[in-house]
Amino acid sequence: FINNMTHEFKTPISTISLAIDAITHPKIIKNENQINHFANVIRKENTRMNQQIESVLNTALGEKNELELKFMSIDLNTIIQAAAERMKLQLKAHNAILKLHLSKKSLNVLVDNIHFQNAICNLIDNAIKYNKEEPVVILKTDLDKGVCMVSVSDNGIGMSHETQKKVFEKFYRVEKGNIHTTKGFGIGLSYVKTVVAAHKGTIDLKSKLNKGTTVLIKIPQA
Repeated sequence: FINNMTHEFKTPISTISLAIDAITHPKIIKNENQINHFANVIRKENTRMNQQIESVLNTALGEKNELELKFMSIDLNTIIQAAAERMKLQLKAHNAILKLHLSKKSLNVLVDNIHFQNAICNLIDNAIKYNKEEPVVILKTDLDKGVCMVSVSDNGIGMSHETQKKVFEKFYRVEKGNIHTTKGFGIGLSYVKTVVAAHKGTIDLKSKLNKGTTVLIKIPQA
């Protein structure tokens, strides 16, 4: 459990580290706008880490995965764009390409912005980490019969059919059970599933070995 937990904090810690490196760069350090930008990145990732700690503790203590949610009315595309902005440094560090295909329809949803945004960031993070090539991550949004949808697809290593059946379980590790041959998927996807369920939504995962993975989330339109 400790191994699983610590790996979930590597993304925000890594992002903060990258932001600090950027701030101290000679070309950046005298640019007030850039300093403010990276300071804001650090501030947001610090908030994200605090949220991760809370979700991990809830999961570890077996508190029925109940999250304290603060619902607000917001466009789903706004959440996706905010998540993409948060992951910019991580994407750049891994030479990853992020493509957004956002629906022009009204995708108004009633969500907890912090937790739902964390869930999307988690999926982007997995798409980056589980990749032997230069990662290409595609985020799509759509609306169908009052249901708002967001999918996160990648060109990564994919997973076996057996893994797909277990990947949302608490603390399950891809490839070799609890042996950390690869980072992520220990608490992250369990947390994402908990967040989606708390929004009366569904989550589905399709994957093929060496062909990539697509995660589809559906939540009701407000």
